[in-house]
Amino acid sequence: MEMTGGSDSEGYGAQSHYGFKNDSHETRGRRPRLKRRLTGPILAISVIVAAAATGCRQSHPNRINVALSGAAVNASFRSGTQAGSPWPMVGADAKRNGRGIGEGATGFIKWQFETGNSIYSGPVISADDTVYFGSTDGNIYAVDGHTGKLKWAYPTGSPVESSGAIGADGTLYIGCDNDNLYALNSKTGIVRWTFPCASQIWSSPAIGPHGTVYIASLDGKLRAIDGVNGRQRWSYKTGKPIESSAAIGANGLVYIGSNDHQLYAIHTRSGRLAWSFKTNGKVIATPAIGDNGTVYVGSGGGRFYALDGNTGRMKWSFPVNYAIYAGAAITPGETVLLVASQFYGLVSKSGELDWVHEASLYSSPYGAPVVAANGMVYFSGNRLHAINGSTHKQIWTFPPQGTIENTPAIGADGTIYFGCDDNDLYAISRRPIEPKPSAKSLKPQHNAS
Repeated sequence: MEMTGGSDSEGYGAQSHYGFKNDSHETRGRRPRLKRRLTGPILAISVIVAAAATGCRQSHPNRINVALSGAAVNASFRSGTQAGSPWPMVGADAKRNGRGIGEGATGFIKWQFETGNSIYSGPVISADDTVYFGSTDGNIYAVDGHTGKLKWAYPTGSPVESSGAIGADGTLYIGCDNDNLYALNSKTGIVRWTFPCASQIWSSPAIGPHGTVYIASLDGKLRAIDGVNGRQRWSYKTGKPIESSAAIGANGLVYIGSNDHQLYAIHTRSGRLAWSFKTNGKVIATPAIGDNGTVYVGSGGGRFYALDGNTGRMKWSFPVNYAIYAGAAITPGETVLLVASQFYGLVSKSGELDWVHEASLYSSPYGAPVVAANGMVYFSGNRLHAINGSTHKQIWTFPPQGTIENTPAIGADGTIYFGCDDNDLYAISRRPIEPKPSAKSLKPQHNAS
């Protein structure tokens, strides 16, 4: 069953009550992903099980406090995903709110794992602390989160730019540039089923409460796939390619952006359109959902929106004047953590920009911010930035040898995992673990307090 959208309807518009200038930066466009990325070889690695060590190297009174409570974190919308997993999908859960249960790292490198090409896939973490991710070398990897040793690798033959999601039964779902959505046994790397999406998959899967997998692709369709047998339940076609990933609300709606400038809200059971909202640019960013059901999303036209999740009515918006391609993170107090190309900052639930730190993160960052249980906030770009959520001071930065173009993941022990276009997956620890001698060993740069 296929539904169709992508009309030229203006939705609820994109006007701001701030009255600031809304400069469109749509000419920036999306990054030239395939043209720039496919410079290295596509590795053909067999499914490798067990210990393959190759690749393992070892205050202002009005400020918003973004510290999380354990109860608030545990209340995250994670049904449908693996029990005990600290980070079963990008953004931590189906709401994509970016809240971790770990206390957050202190900036010391734990290990590095080297792949054969750039990593744009964001890591996800299972209950046994296995880290899963893809690489543009064509492989899907499972790496021990404690040691950095390879457990298995599955060769797809094409770049893997999608991030994974771990189902309640332990199935790992992940998309690929060969148009396929894969369902793998997360313990062994053996394929359970594949679903052909007819176009490249840069989107990352979301898993609903009943185990349905929602995945989008560059043919402009959002699909609902049965997580057990891989059969399509429905599809909804937008007007242009989809790079955004879906977020699922507790109200039975799934939200997805499209390059046709619209954010769509679709009924999870039927695939029918509930509403759509037209922004001022491509919606590549993944929407994030607050505890009160508000949907937050940025546009390639440089504006950030807060929408009523049930009706699509705009609550507020403001211009950022930089293209927004990354999703946001949302604290229990409904503080929004926002990142764009030249700054990161906090926005109150009323839409007031509370704090901004200007920094050259990357021309158009794709990795969303994340927040640890102790309130530490992490932004990625040309380095990983750690910000104290209470004082808003930058505590440390970690400089890899490339750019971070994915959303970091927070482990149960506070370890931060992220991939980089220098081909490596990094694990940053809470404790000062001295890495094994390596030409690529790097140390964090701590700010003076």
